[in-house]
Order: sequence, then C-alpha cells, then structure tokens
Amino acid sequence: MFSFRLQSVLNYRAALEEKRLGEYAEAKKRFDEARKVLLSLNEQQARLLAEIKMLQSKPFSAVDLAMHLSLFEQCKAKKERQELVVSQLLKELQKCRALLLEARKERKIMDNLKERKRKEYDAELMSQERKAIDETAVNRYVRKEK
Repeated sequence: MFSFRLQSVLNYRAALEEKRLGEYAEAKKRFDEARKVLLSLNEQQARLLAEIKMLQSKPFSAVDLAMHLSLFEQCKAKKERQELVVSQLLKELQKCRALLLEARKERKIMDNLKERKRKEYDAELMSQERKAIDETAVNRYVRKEK
C-alpha cells in the first residue's frame, strides 16, 4: 500500500491554498464593491455637471448655481477619496493574488512529488512481482527437468 511520507505537508499546503483563495475572493469582492461606488460617483458627477450646464443655458438664480456647484465639489471630493480607496484595494488584491499563486505553486510541487513517488512505488512493486514470477517459472522448469 502506497503511503506518501510528506502527506501532512501536502495537506497543510492544500489548506493554505484554500485559505489564500478565500482571502483573494474577499479582497476581490471588496475591490468590486469599491469600483461600483466609484462608477456611481462618476455618474453622479457627470449628472451634476450636465445640470449645471443646463442651468447656465437659461435664466437661473445664483443660489441654484451655488447649490449645484457645492454638490459638484462634494461629489468630486468623494470621488477622489473613493479613488484612493480603490487604489489601496487594488494593491491588496494584487498582494492576495500573489500569495494565492505562491500557495498554489507550493501545493503543485508537493502534488508532483507525490505523483513521482507513487510511480516509483508502482515501478518497484512491478519489479518485485516480475522477479517473483520469474523465480516461480525457473523453479517449475527445474522441477520439470528432474
């Protein structure tokens, strides 16, 4: 029966890969949500800009214009803060991806080693079976000759 001597190491590396995969998925989810917020702020900013331009094309009060400009500036500030958040989350996502790829590589190394050891075991087993069969055949021949 084949028993891989480093099975506990393989199990640890597989568990670590699963953990890294979960971390990557969480980071991706946070990044995607932050990107949605940023896109929403872009749309809001474009809408406010369009409203300001529309206000300028017809008679308007200074209060309306000041209110729209204030909203536009607030939106712009939110957008800039959100861009920083997205940038930070992108860095975190890239870090998680690198850790995941490293964990996957380490697990695959152990998988390959296990497979190679299994092939060596199977080859040794076949060699022993062949020797036993050859010895039996020789013994039969010797008995037959006597």
